Amino acid sequence: MKIPPSYQIFDLPVTLSHRDQDRLGPHLSNWNRLNEILLLSPSETDLRKLVILELMGKQRKAIITRLLPAIQRAERKRIEFKIEEAR
Repeated sequence: MKIPPSYQIFDLPVTLSHRDQDRLGPHLSNWNRLNEILLLSPSETDLRKLVILELMGKQRKAIITRLLPAIQRAERKRIEFKIEEAR
């Protein structure tokens, strides 16, 4: 799936396949579905894909602001894991 350059907001480029869109898209349809996926602790990559999908769709600020802290938590866990490995 082609992502417009203006929506590539992350440091590393995000690639979306149609399979990703089919898998993650329904979770953006309502708050209950979004909360379900957030409780499952999705990967940082999936969270970024959700943000891109929302930007390409309705661009609801409330959903995007809900996803950004989840990305930050995933990044923090990844960094803390690397720090523990380094010790």
